[in-house]
Amino acid sequence: IEQSGSSDVGGALVQASGVQLEGGVPSGAGVYLQGLGSQRVLILLDGQPMVGRLNGNFDLSRLPSSAVDRIEVVRGPQSTLYGSDAMGGVINVITRAPTDGLALSLAALGGTQGRREANASVSGTRGRLGVMLDAGARGESLAPGLPGDDGTFARRWQAATKVHWSLGGSALQASGLVVGEAQRYRTGQLYHFSDNTQMAGRLGWIWQHGAHRLAPTLSVSRFDHFSRASTGAQPASDSGQRDVQQLVQGEVTGSLPVPGGIADLGIQLRHESIRADRVRGVSRSLNGLETWAQGTWSLGPLSVTPGLRLALLEQWGSSITPRLAALLRASPAVAFRGSVGVGYRAPDFKELYLDFANPAAGYAVAGNPGLRPEHSRNVSLGVELVGSALFGRVSAYHNRFTNFIDFGPPDAGGTYRYTNVGRGMTRGVEAEAGWANGRSRIEAGYAFLDARDEANQAPLLGRARRSTRASAST
Repeated sequence: IEQSGSSDVGGALVQASGVQLEGGVPSGAGVYLQGLGSQRVLILLDGQPMVGRLNGNFDLSRLPSSAVDRIEVVRGPQSTLYGSDAMGGVINVITRAPTDGLALSLAALGGTQGRREANASVSGTRGRLGVMLDAGARGESLAPGLPGDDGTFARRWQAATKVHWSLGGSALQASGLVVGEAQRYRTGQLYHFSDNTQMAGRLGWIWQHGAHRLAPTLSVSRFDHFSRASTGAQPASDSGQRDVQQLVQGEVTGSLPVPGGIADLGIQLRHESIRADRVRGVSRSLNGLETWAQGTWSLGPLSVTPGLRLALLEQWGSSITPRLAALLRASPAVAFRGSVGVGYRAPDFKELYLDFANPAAGYAVAGNPGLRPEHSRNVSLGVELVGSALFGRVSAYHNRFTNFIDFGPPDAGGTYRYTNVGRGMTRGVEAEAGWANGRSRIEAGYAFLDARDEANQAPLLGRARRSTRASAST
């Protein structure tokens, strides 16, 4: 993250092999993993899901890097552990924990394209209580996905906190993030304004004794989007389109020893809602109950991890997603990995209930309450090398998906409707290698992707067939 010099998570992920950014305003910088787009990549903050998708994309440039400790990228379907939206993989943004001693920092940065940033943070621990606070503001004369323009800007402010309170053999943890954003960009002679507020909060308790672990968690994620348009550089009024999304989720996870291994279990209850002008009925909500189990057994250098998730969804009934993974540690420096699994994605509110018309352009878009969840099947193989100075990874994958949700052809009145369409596949190879010695580091990566619609063998658009990267630092 430091080497990227980026003030946001989207910019930092440019450094990762096999990660391709997509999108533009107002949907922002989404991401492709294994050829599956942002709509099918689950975004987590400290392990909890976030709402805030526009046109299917979650804008990763909205999340500040100043409060982030690390970003975990897990490729391939992870529905067994994480449920819907994890068909392509998972990106988990982990915020910084309180430091052992008192730490204070102030930072300011300026650059081209009107880039201006200021940030302050304080972190420390006293006795059983640890606290991290981070706040800042950033802005530039750019909007996600658009080149520089005299009328374009994106301005954001953020505040984040994390609290850890030790209680003997257990701990109470809380974290929160709020981001305010204002964007302006032009299409032709028309100015567009996008005002967003992203909020997330998490409260959890962890108890652990040996291999026994219990962790109940309550999380809330909310996104408020307000869009307007004007022929002038300022919005003419407060009238516009509003989109408010919210997710409340409670879960209990745990671990316990079983003969020859360890088992992880979880149960999850979620309530998701939306209030949007372009949604039929304006306000909609969905409830779901999901439970999962995963075990890990080691047989010498071989570890086997089977898992299964059962989702009971209010709109579509039940869905079962199994997965089997294995790790062979051939030597301390060499490991082979393999997995086979199933992923699924439930239709979102817009795909189900969108009600939008553009009379000037002569078309309309309608949701389809009869949509079925998407499903995918994945096989992946890989080998990793981690030496004293050299490291490398090569992996290959093959995804096949069914009931893909997309627009069908327009009807006689010019209305496009979401529908479940055909079959497709993505397959590819990703490789990265590097050398590290102290603060010196050299890295390179390459990714090849073949993504096709199996009905006509046409390539899926918007995906780079080949991508490379290289970096050196000291």
